[in-house]
Amino acid sequence: MVKDQEIPRDADKWWDEYERLRFSEERRLALVNATLDLEAPEDFWDRIDIFDAVSNAFYHIASTEGAREGAKFLEKFRSRKPRLYERSFH
Repeated sequence: MVKDQEIPRDADKWWDEYERLRFSEERRLALVNATLDLEAPEDFWDRIDIFDAVSNAFYHIASTEGAREGAKFLEKFRSRKPRLYERSFH
């Protein structure tokens, strides 16, 4: 589990942390989930551009747990960050 204070607020540092976890999809998923739970200003989301990480998380979940679980993850993303979801997928 990733704690709020462990989530980098700088986009480059966030992506560095994400890449550092490249050998552990479960830890990457934990980072993405924790990040999506953040209450952060809109400019944070503009800077971080989390779409690729969300896509990778979806593909990991869909390939290991099935398409239905992957869809649940995307639905969770949509419900947590509806404006970000809209920008990412439309």
